[in-house]
This record gives sequence, structure tokens and C-alpha cells, in this order.
Amino acid sequence: LIGAVVIGGRDPRAFGVPPQDLVARLRGMQRPDGLFGQADPTYDGAYRQGLALLGLAAVGETDAPGLDWLEDQQCPSGLWTAFRDDTALPCPPADAATYTGPDSNSTALAVMALAAHGRTAAATEGAAALAANRNSDGGWSFIPGTELATDAASTALGAVARRMATGIPDSPARTALEQFQVTCGGEAADLGGVDYSIFIGLPVAAILYWALCRNLDLKREREISLAEGLITGVH
Repeated sequence: LIGAVVIGGRDPRAFGVPPQDLVARLRGMQRPDGLFGQADPTYDGAYRQGLALLGLAAVGETDAPGLDWLEDQQCPSGLWTAFRDDTALPCPPADAATYTGPDSNSTALAVMALAAHGRTAAATEGAAALAANRNSDGGWSFIPGTELATDAASTALGAVARRMATGIPDSPARTALEQFQVTCGGEAADLGGVDYSIFIGLPVAAILYWALCRNLDLKREREISLAEGLITGVH
């Protein structure tokens, strides 16, 4: 929410009626160990930590305990699970049947947050782990490295994470995302649209992309887009 408010040109420290300080509210939800949020983190710990830290990055603030918590959650493989109650224990293996083990969504949000705050070593390691565990079509499933099919949400998040950590657009992921667009074989009312699952990941990815866009060299981005055929010279 903080990132969306900043993108919209509003003040996240005085938002709504009556005005609320969203930044102070976020900081007030932080636990002594650095984790943000008071709810059970079993299924979303790393993911929500990434969102919280990206919100702070959007207002130019950082949080060392929160970043340390997120780094400590990283598996030796470079990926993240949703939550590790005891980081001294090995990460559980990837299991597509139970949707447990390291997942692409937790990893993507962790990589974005660490990259936004300059924790480059862990972010780069996470980005490399994502690249090593992508599907053959260039995208990601929720549990990477398994037989699960590529989905648009995981691929959108993974692409943004790798872009933020490496500074290079992820062309294989872009190609994978294109397969979800409804083409001439679809229903007339759906042409140009995308498979429903993309709406889970793309709105989040678009908002979080601001953390990178504020520092973009737009001339260079245009050159890359032209070279890759994303736009034509008339844009």
C-alpha cells in the first residue's frame, strides 16, 4: 500500500480520511526479531517481509533488523521458503504435491527487497537461484524445479526480481509470459487479454517495479526495448 500511495503522488505519512501515517503503522507491526506483521508467518513470512521492506524503500527508509531477518531465512540453495521456524535446520525439499519447500514467490519478494536496500550479495544469490530453477519455457512455477507448470504470477514476480538484482531484463521470462496472452484463437471478447492467473502477480510486480524505475536510465531502457523488439521506433 505504501508503494502504491507513493506512485500515486500522495503522502503515505498522511493518507486517507482521517489522515493515517502508513509508515508508522507498518513499523508498529514489527516484531522484536525483525519480522513485520503479527499474524502466523507459516505461509507468507518471507513474502510479506519483502513487501514491508519495499514499502520502506519507497519512502527512503531502511530497517537493518528486518533485512537481517530476511537474509537469515535464505536457504543454502539461494531460494526462500515461506517461513523457516528454525533456520538451523535444513530447508525442506521441494514437493509439488504438497506445495512445500522453497518457492518462487517468496524468493522473488525477498530478492526485490534485498536489492532495493543494497543487500546485493544475498539478492544476487537469490536471482541466480531463480535462473537455475526456471522451467524449460523460461518461466517459473510456484515450486520451482518441480513438474509444476509455469504460471503467469510466479513468472512476473521472478522477472521483476531478477531485473532488480541484475539490472538486466529477463528475456526468457518475458517470452514465457507472452504465452498467457489470449491470441486470435481465443474468444473475441478476450483478445489481447491474458490468462486469469497473471492478475495475481502482475499488479504486485508493477507496483514494486517502482523501486527500480525511480533510478532507471530511460534512454538506455528505450535502447534495450528497441533492440529486443518490445517497442518500435514510433513509440
